[in-house]
Amino acid sequence: MTEARAHHYLAQAYYRDGDYVQAVNSFARAAALNADDVDAILSSALISAQKLGAAREAQLGLNAVFGDSPVSE
Repeated sequence: MTEARAHHYLAQAYYRDGDYVQAVNSFARAAALNADDVDAILSSALISAQKLGAAREAQLGLNAVFGDSPVSE
């Protein structure tokens, strides 16, 4: 198992335990170790916005990864 995958699993455990700050930190570490782990990036942003009330920080993180162009409908 890679270190990135281990952080991803750890983040999921933190989330299940309700430790959202640690979950975000572990997902962020997983994403830093594996930039292709889109699930870790999106999970970190979603937890930040929904569970921690940090929508602005979540949006900034997503913009840094995906760019800041609006999504077309």
